[in-house]
Formats: sequence, C-alpha cells, structure tokens
Amino acid sequence: MAKNYVLVLTGNTGTGKTTVASYLAEHYHIPQVITHTTRAPHTHEVDGVDYYFVSGEEFAEKVLNFEM
Repeated sequence: MAKNYVLVLTGNTGTGKTTVASYLAEHYHIPQVITHTTRAPHTHEVDGVDYYFVSGEEFAEKVLNFEM
C-alpha cells in the first residue's frame, strides 16, 4: 500500500518557500496546494495560481460551509 505524506513549508516572507515548492513540484512532481487569502494580490500574483483572493465575508462563509 502506498504511503501518503504531507510536507509543510513554513517561514517568514521572502525566505524562499515558493522557490522550494516550485523546485519540488518540477523535479519530484509534488503538487502544490493553492490557499485562500483575504489580502489584496501583489502585482506579480495571479488569482487561482498563487492564491485564491477572496473578501473577508467570502472567506468566513466558506469556513462556515466547510468549503475550506
């Protein structure tokens, strides 16, 4: 039976988490999870690629409906 693992990359802003995650996805075919955020996107970020950008109300509704 195959084993499943969860890998969590954590660190302060600008420490290279995205770089490491991209490397792992490309070289080891480890999929990345796209998370939700209520903050505004930075100029280089794309909705649905980097994050799902939602309002605070939408975020709260998704939590209440067990959608995330």
